[in-house]
Formats: sequence, C-alpha cells, structure tokens
Amino acid sequence: MPKTVKVDGPLYQGPFIPNGQMPSGETGKLKSLRKLGFHYHQYIPEGENWEEARAFFHELFSQHFYTPYIFTETPLSELMRAERFVFKFYHASLMMPWLIEHFDIKPIFLVRNPYAVVASQLKYYAFAETIRTGKYLIPKFKFSEFFNPYLPILDDVSSAVEILAARWCLNYLPLISRKENNEKWLTVSYESVLLHRDWELNRIFQFIGQPIPENIHLVYDKPSISTSKSTEMYHQKVEHLSNWKNILSRKEIGQINVILERFGVGGYSEEIEPDYGFIYNGKQTPPEL
Repeated sequence: MPKTVKVDGPLYQGPFIPNGQMPSGETGKLKSLRKLGFHYHQYIPEGENWEEARAFFHELFSQHFYTPYIFTETPLSELMRAERFVFKFYHASLMMPWLIEHFDIKPIFLVRNPYAVVASQLKYYAFAETIRTGKYLIPKFKFSEFFNPYLPILDDVSSAVEILAARWCLNYLPLISRKENNEKWLTVSYESVLLHRDWELNRIFQFIGQPIPENIHLVYDKPSISTSKSTEMYHQKVEHLSNWKNILSRKEIGQINVILERFGVGGYSEEIEPDYGFIYNGKQTPPEL
C-alpha cells in the first residue's frame, strides 16, 4: 500500500535462549522494553490492567519511538511521508488478545508448517544456543504461570528439534485453538499464501478494510494468475514448501511428531498443505487447486 511503513521486530531482545534466561546487557531494539521484563513468550491475560505495558504499546503504536533499528527497511524520506504503519512482531502472539482489548488494531497471524519452521531455525544464527542446550525452561516472570500446564512436556524435551517444535506449539497453538480465531484476528497460512495467493490477498485486504492496490502483484515479480498443479510455478512452490524434508532426518521428523501430538496440535503432517479447517477454525477454506 502507498505511504505504508513497516515497523520491524520492535519486541526483539536478542537471540532465543531455551534455558530460561534473557540476554544480558542492553540488548534489543528498544531500551524501554527492558524495563517491562518481557520474556520471549510473554503472555498477558485479557482483562489485566498492566499500565506500564499499555503505556509502552501506546507509545509504540503512536510512533513515538524514533530509533532506526525498527525502521531498517525504510528510507527517511518515506518515513516522513508515512500515513500508515504495519508492525511486524516476532514475539507477540500470546499477548495479542490483550492488545486487541486495548488498541484499535487489525492483527494478522501468520502460521507456517512447524516442520518447515524447525528446519529453518536450525540453520539460523539466532537459535544457535538452542543446539547447545538440552533443556527448555520457563523461568519465573510476570504471568509465567500460564505455562504451568505445559511443564511436564517441556521437562521431557532434550534435543534442539524438540525444543524448537515445543516453541512453535507454545506460540501458535493457544491462538489457533481459540474460538475467536479468524474473528478478532485473521489467521493466514504461509502455505496458502504461496498456493492460493489471490484468495489470501482478498481475505487480508477485506479484513483490514482496504482496497487491493493495483500494483500489488509486482511484489511477487510474477503476473497475477491462479496457481495450477500443471504449471511450473506450482512445482517450484511445492519444492520450496517441501524443502524441510531435505533438511530433517526421519528421526527428527519423528521427534517433532511426538511433540505436536503431546501438545495436541492437529492440522499438520508431511503433506504440502495443512488441514485448513484446523488452522482457520473451520471458518474459511481456500479453493482446491
């Protein structure tokens, strides 16, 4: 959309450390965030009056933080002309219902296949400590009791693959399983974005109440056509979506299966597309290819 600026990862506080510690020192993009003591999986219950957190997000959504670290993809000239802002969060899913209570926002919840996410994170520097850590601990922090029901599962986690799979479950399952899923926020499947692009674009722009920009398909560097199983484009996308199978071993895939089963995650398997009925709470399903 014209005159739109992306605010990138304002809650970032450093690489993920699964032993329960937060990075030491003044790390992160916004120093004022450190005063709140947010954890990676910060949960805020609905109805909670956490005034300091509310004030922080009010300042953030009002664009009162003028630091280049959250505008790395935007030239200053474009930032000065901005009329709307899109906030990209990496660690905000568990506080999203609380944010919706307090702010006039239109959250879009992007969900990707957990097998693909684990395979990607195994290669990413921000999760390097995960490979060296054999435990997944939830320390004591504000509202950390939310995780108490999951502690028996986390106590049995010992490998990097299991840690990352559990992390996926902790961040995504609590929202996917709620009845408000695809009502108060829009859940979007990464796989569907690639394979059902136009259908998803219609959903997204209808949800935010904006017309689809005429030049949006230039972003994809491809003409606006429906993806068909007979096209080369389709096969390229399928190859991309199934690449995790070339990275994970059968043993690792089995470990992920166990974690997903213990958390009660359905909807995902070794198939290219998920069960959209599970992901979208039975409210919408993309057309068959």
